[in-house]
Amino acid sequence: MRRLKAGIMLAVAALPTQGAEDGLFIPVNGEDAAHLAPATVSAGPATTGERWLVRVDRGRLFSTIRTVEQSGSGHLLLNVAPELEFEVAVERTRRTLSGHALSGRVVGATGSAVTFVVNAEAIMGSIWTLGGTYDVAPLKDGVHVVRKVDLSARLPLGQPIRREGGWGNAPPVEANEDGGNVVDVLVLWTPKAEENVGGEA
Repeated sequence: MRRLKAGIMLAVAALPTQGAEDGLFIPVNGEDAAHLAPATVSAGPATTGERWLVRVDRGRLFSTIRTVEQSGSGHLLLNVAPELEFEVAVERTRRTLSGHALSGRVVGATGSAVTFVVNAEAIMGSIWTLGGTYDVAPLKDGVHVVRKVDLSARLPLGQPIRREGGWGNAPPVEANEDGGNVVDVLVLWTPKAEENVGGEA
């Protein structure tokens, strides 16, 4: 009986615990970082200056995407740094024209949201929490930068644009033969469109 108990205890001890080796990100060492131009790594006007260079474990990423496609949910550990990790519940994924998109939330963080778009070797995304907002962007040679966003540095929202004379003078909406409305212009904003204009929404 004692041997059986000891065997169970050893088996439990041998189970892997969640840590950096289970995470999506692989830290970039000093030599790799040195090959990146300082201007490329520098923070943008809406970032705090806090940034981390990482590589992406694509095998783990696509394994999670397949899991979500099959079961409807999955998990990712975003191990940006030893002091900055996010356990993400991936709730949705879909195929795009150039790759995949996935979204979810940070486990235990109310009001959080995580979105990623995968296009070939490049991954772009955002992590929103009440404690901070971070963006993930590709640099080169498979290296990505994670930056903390300074929300106070972003342009303030302006006043709504109003039609001269008010909206009440707008022409009536046309109807087609089937009784449905006619849409003159429809703009569909996609991850590829965002990439084409330099990653700005």
